[in-house]
Amino acid sequence: MPPRHALIREIKPLLPTEALRAFEGLSDIAFLDSGSMCSDLARWSIVAADPFARFDIKDGIAFWQGQKIEGDPLEIMREKFSIFSLTRGEERPPLLSGAIGFIAYEMGKNFETIPSMPSSKPGELELSFGFYDV
Repeated sequence: MPPRHALIREIKPLLPTEALRAFEGLSDIAFLDSGSMCSDLARWSIVAADPFARFDIKDGIAFWQGQKIEGDPLEIMREKFSIFSLTRGEERPPLLSGAIGFIAYEMGKNFETIPSMPSSKPGELELSFGFYDV
């Protein structure tokens, strides 16, 4: 697959909460606030909405767009992430667009051996990522 590049357009500076208002009414809004206005480390706040796809793991089973997928859920996740990866240019935001979501604490059992790691409750999401291009 040829490299994919993000279309980035600079906008006038806004407070993150002002930017967030522009997404009002869209589904699954993600707001990653830099938390500061006076540091190069806090240069970027990210607002995204209306993901074009969703990847979930529930009860150890992978789901893409709500449809069950057979196989190792983490391998399937890696595949989905690689399909939609973008090539970074210079001086770009740390997150161009892409997957935003969460990994539940209980998923830790998939990454390291911890004898007292609790299990997820049946039916709870263990991992959920929306794939955003807005």
